[in-house]
Amino acid sequence: MPNLYNAGQLASIIRKLGEMDIEDLGSDTDSQNTYIFYYMNLAMWELARLANQVKYSDTKTISADGYVTFQQNGADITNMFEPLMIFGPNGKPVPKRTADDAPLGWWREAENQEIHIRGFSAASQPLQAGEYQLKYIKYPKQVTLETDVVEFPPSGYMTLVKKTLSLIKYSKNSYGGAEFMDTQSKLSMGNLMQAAVSARGTGTTGQPIGENDLRIARGG
Repeated sequence: MPNLYNAGQLASIIRKLGEMDIEDLGSDTDSQNTYIFYYMNLAMWELARLANQVKYSDTKTISADGYVTFQQNGADITNMFEPLMIFGPNGKPVPKRTADDAPLGWWREAENQEIHIRGFSAASQPLQAGEYQLKYIKYPKQVTLETDVVEFPPSGYMTLVKKTLSLIKYSKNSYGGAEFMDTQSKLSMGNLMQAAVSARGTGTTGQPIGENDLRIARGG
């Protein structure tokens, strides 16, 4: 396991690489770090699929159709970016429904919706009552202090640094003016579309990181 950088170490790199822009965030290190961490959090959440913080929920007894709230360590999951799969009592993945009105499997309409499971009363291929478990990607934990560990793979630190720097430059509206802002707006629309797709989930195997995720990363 590599030695992970904390937020303060990455902030130092960002401060050095963006010397011409950092001074606009504040006159002292503490003030600058406050905004650097804000932008770093935004960058990590935007790159949540690349961060790939995979978690498993607690098991939950399910025996009827309806919405399901999964928990992790006894608390409702509120940081889920993307559901990957749900394991049934037999240890096999439950299929994801092809549409909301499909007869069998799970479905999540949007990020602000709970997962819905249907098929317990189906005449054919009914789901089994028993213990179910969710596998999901969570949003990276927010950093607020220099000592906070950044939940991002070390191989992606430079991507995260560049994305954070691009947000700092974006706030300053420099390096291209209106053209730069227009490009960022178009990228943001693509990022929003990816987030909406990911909120619905990717099925029984989990969608691998694709070209769209890399495009989002390169956008900065």
